Amino acid sequence: MKILHLIPSLRGGGIKTLVCVLANEMVREGHEVTICTISRPENTDYAYTWLDKRVKSRNLGKISIGFSLRELIKVVLFIKREPYDIINIHSYFYYYIFAILLLHSKVTFFYTVHNDAYQENTKWDKKVLWFKRWCFKHKWLHPITISKESKRSFYELYKCESTIIYNGISPIEFIPDRKILNPYKNTHKTKVFVHLGRITTQKNQVVLSKVFERLIKDGYDVKLLIIGKIQDEQIYQSIKAYISERIQYLGERSDAVLLLSGAEALCLPSLWEGMPMTILEALSVGCPVIASPVGGIPEAIQDGYNGMLSHDSSEEQFHSIMVRFLNMSEEQIMQMRENAKKSFAQYNIESTAKQYIETYVSVLNRNNQHYLF
Repeated sequence: MKILHLIPSLRGGGIKTLVCVLANEMVREGHEVTICTISRPENTDYAYTWLDKRVKSRNLGKISIGFSLRELIKVVLFIKREPYDIINIHSYFYYYIFAILLLHSKVTFFYTVHNDAYQENTKWDKKVLWFKRWCFKHKWLHPITISKESKRSFYELYKCESTIIYNGISPIEFIPDRKILNPYKNTHKTKVFVHLGRITTQKNQVVLSKVFERLIKDGYDVKLLIIGKIQDEQIYQSIKAYISERIQYLGERSDAVLLLSGAEALCLPSLWEGMPMTILEALSVGCPVIASPVGGIPEAIQDGYNGMLSHDSSEEQFHSIMVRFLNMSEEQIMQMRENAKKSFAQYNIESTAKQYIETYVSVLNRNNQHYLF
């Protein structure tokens, strides 16, 4: 099967992680896979190094910031160069409106909703929401959601059904190292926590910083490492007010999963989510997750089993859940780490890729009645 994944870029966030590991698994299963980004790659786009050599990598050369009709036309011309059985688009729907409008009768389009259905519609997507609804309703575009909550919000917004396929990641290829964060400890007893996510309103890093500032003032021997690309400069400037020897911003890191293996827990007080890849990465290395109960997070994290869930995303509630975690015994936390590893089994990328292929084939067979692969 010839598959094209279209995505704005391979930088920042968990979407790029999913697209890369999904493409790798699909090509290992014998499919011909291309990833095409709208933006030209930058030297810091280390996700390209994750790709299997058999995955074709293309880009449309966008370097300017903001909306341009040029990119919409480029998408159409790129698709028309060679036939694809499947085109799976990711993020920023507006880039693909011309392609769907002009080519929907010739190509089968899928759209993965990587977040809450309302929240994933950014400025320009909101302007063409009426067309997006039309595409889903008339099956010009076939939706894939990533959690029960994602599916619920999708139906509420678009009044049509979607196929749930849970995110997955590749099994780790290194030995988790509990001592990897020792250089960051202020004392030999310091408990180091990691936050992994783009610097943006959604991830609620300002509240997280406030919570850790309170914990430090209360005498807890803790440290917070914030890892992720700066997407919102204003949010970053707000976080800088809390940066200290115990609250550090490390920027983007290609070894983030290895760092998670040494952390006490992943902290994620998000305001909204789909199914965060960072949670799956944490589970894969036996790192407990302390998170807010938004999006698909409660489907992956069971309070007291493989992590802890606050009642909401507020400062008070997240502070309360952190205090509760810090007062757990070492035996309880060790058991939580073991449970985290067990929880990862259902999020293996092999299962995710298999479900994507089965969904593609099901739609193709409905359309053509004779597709075989």
